Amino acid sequence: MKKLLHIVCSLLACLSIFLLPVKADNTDYVKDTYGLLTEQEQADLENTIQGIVDTYGVGLYIRLLPDMEGYSSIENYAEKVYKEEDLGIGEEKAGLMLIMEFYDRSYDLCAYGDTAHIAFTDYGKSVIEDAMLGHFKNSDWMDGFNAFITEAEYELEQSANGTPVDIEVASSETSTLTYVLMYSLAPILALIITVIIANKNKTKG
Repeated sequence: MKKLLHIVCSLLACLSIFLLPVKADNTDYVKDTYGLLTEQEQADLENTIQGIVDTYGVGLYIRLLPDMEGYSSIENYAEKVYKEEDLGIGEEKAGLMLIMEFYDRSYDLCAYGDTAHIAFTDYGKSVIEDAMLGHFKNSDWMDGFNAFITEAEYELEQSANGTPVDIEVASSETSTLTYVLMYSLAPILALIITVIIANKNKTKG
């Protein structure tokens, strides 16, 4: 009887492991403790982000805060926020967070996880910055956040296709265009020079 009871208890213990709730990914994609956004604006941003997360499995987060809580480095503060809030999708916690604090007007783009680091290179993050900062300077906050989301989605798409947005890719495309222009214009320039020389010879004759 004791042996049977022991077996039953062991089975229940094993079963309880499978019945434990799985920790869900953090879906608080937009958090505004500074008070910049309306509830509708926040909902609109989160709905847009949710579609991207469902497609690529990488979280996009916006954090708007009044200050850095005593931190002197926005990068260190961003890492602290990302980890404390348990942000990111899947086991690798893949995500990109735009964090802004309004005391010193500092911001950071914090990528986390291998998938996010591949998609959001240093050059890629600079492209995102260029897309959104012009709006922020004019206090067009929603346009800036939408620019962040749009460019991040594009870079996720490019990465999924095997061509992450990076400076090497951009340089390669520029070089290709330069060569095409050089080789296409060379015959035209040669013809122009030939005509000029011929006209000079006619004038001398």
